[in-house]
Amino acid sequence: MKKNITLFSLLFLIMKEILNAQTAYIPNAGDNTVSVINTITNNIIATVNVGDGPNAVSVTSDGTKVYVDNRSGSSVSVINTSTNTVSATIPIGLNSAGIWVSPDGSKVYVTYAYDTIINVITTATNTVTDTIRVGNNPRGICVSPDGTKVYVANEDDNTIDVIDATTNTITDTIILSSNTQPYGVICNPDGTKLYVTGDNSNSLIVINTDSNTISEIIPIGYMPVGVCVSPDGSKVYVANWGSNNVTVINAITNTVVTSITTGDGAWGISITPDGNKLFVSNSLANSVAVINTATNNISALIYVGNINYAFGNFISQHIVGAGIVSVNNELVRADIFPNPNDGTFTLSYNQLEIRNYELGIYDILGQEVYTQAITNPNQTSINVSQFSNGVYIYQLYQ
Repeated sequence: MKKNITLFSLLFLIMKEILNAQTAYIPNAGDNTVSVINTITNNIIATVNVGDGPNAVSVTSDGTKVYVDNRSGSSVSVINTSTNTVSATIPIGLNSAGIWVSPDGSKVYVTYAYDTIINVITTATNTVTDTIRVGNNPRGICVSPDGTKVYVANEDDNTIDVIDATTNTITDTIILSSNTQPYGVICNPDGTKLYVTGDNSNSLIVINTDSNTISEIIPIGYMPVGVCVSPDGSKVYVANWGSNNVTVINAITNTVVTSITTGDGAWGISITPDGNKLFVSNSLANSVAVINTATNNISALIYVGNINYAFGNFISQHIVGAGIVSVNNELVRADIFPNPNDGTFTLSYNQLEIRNYELGIYDILGQEVYTQAITNPNQTSINVSQFSNGVYIYQLYQ
């Protein structure tokens, strides 16, 4: 039973966002559909009809829209994630190969296989507003985290074009080894590194984006295609189509940690915003392998549509959850972290001794909505993921 002595109280405001990022969007080229997967339950929650031969995909940073390039249909399908329906169809050229939406959602970039151009789509009007001449047979494409640069992998020229996103002009061309055949490209979270898969050289090329020079070449699996980076930038994951596996790379030391067998034709690869799950499209097995990144083991196998390439970022990296945006402390200093997160916060405080303490969280009407015993005199965890937006009082009792 609580005593009547309040050690301290905190007044805090909880702001929560809709969990748009808890879904993966897998294009099925053979079925002209996109499978929508709940990444929490690993269940298919919807199947969306799109254009002919959907190949590559890019989810907006806020998780509200998905852009799918229909390679055989000369179009891009725009999916509204709140309804999982196509809200627009944008005419483009034939043989689109890669697609990426800018961090602010204002532009979409599309590459074309066996050509020397990329298209720039303005999302406000859903129209192609510019065409940029690049190297031969452009495949993978990505935008830097700050939205200022666009990187294009030109497979037949063995080059990476660096494009100024403001002027839509090439500012540099990075020359790779003649046997590379670059395919997938992605930046690390702070934009200081660019990772490129060498489809023919069976390697991952690490590029310093400040100098646009190669800093490392890492041998990996056979015919690597898709690549993604963990949210904290510490790991890089590569899908190797030819060896049916994923290579896990330590991004600090640029060394291979392990290889994980996934399924036939590992092609597309994306990671959840919390970094806990990796989704790999097995294009020849019509399945998606789910990997637990803590153990590097497959935790689930999800069967989707036919020929599921899923090239690109098919899971939004938007940070979702709860955030404590204001705190007033009394008597005892308290720090709350990480903030924001998925709803589980650590409260660190001082000036406590080991005694029988109990905490309670109350809503603005004074109703207790949470309680637990305190066993650690330095910090404790609270889970507010079930709370609605609003003002709450956190009190510690002796």
